[in-house]
Amino acid sequence: MAEKVPVRCPACLNENDYVVPVFPCACGSPVSPPLDLLEPAVPLTHRTWSDSWVAVRCGACGRESEWPHPEVGCTSCGTVTQIPVHPIRPTHPAPLVPRPDPAGGGAGTGSAPTAPGTEAGSAGAAGSRPGGPRPGGPDRAGRTAGGGAGDAGTASRGPGQAGG
Repeated sequence: MAEKVPVRCPACLNENDYVVPVFPCACGSPVSPPLDLLEPAVPLTHRTWSDSWVAVRCGACGRESEWPHPEVGCTSCGTVTQIPVHPIRPTHPAPLVPRPDPAGGGAGTGSAPTAPGTEAGSAGAAGSRPGGPRPGGPDRAGRTAGGGAGDAGTASRGPGQAGG
């Protein structure tokens, strides 16, 4: 038998019974959204695609799936309300990995740790900025890395850049 919970309509304060839906996970186990009954139901005034779905984790296999956001229509006034759902918590926090020193000094020498999957050197070489020129491509002013016909010597170079 499905679980039945009372939900108070925010418009007329009438209590409506809501039957919590049970969905089948890909592994075959039943999954239901974890309702947050301590929070009041929210009237649904404007429906959006992203608000119509909620992430739910299967208790048996740990798979995360998106299911329709629980909502109930008031039998008294007709207001449609969304029932709050507890957000999914991460199963295991990502372990911290020491970031290598950009000067080549070895791991863990005063560098802040990073989460796995992020690279410490992803911003490029030391001293370079993420929006800087790409090798062989144009820089922000439209000049290519090798110079060219539009290069007017040192007049177009910034301070600290050598001419060539």
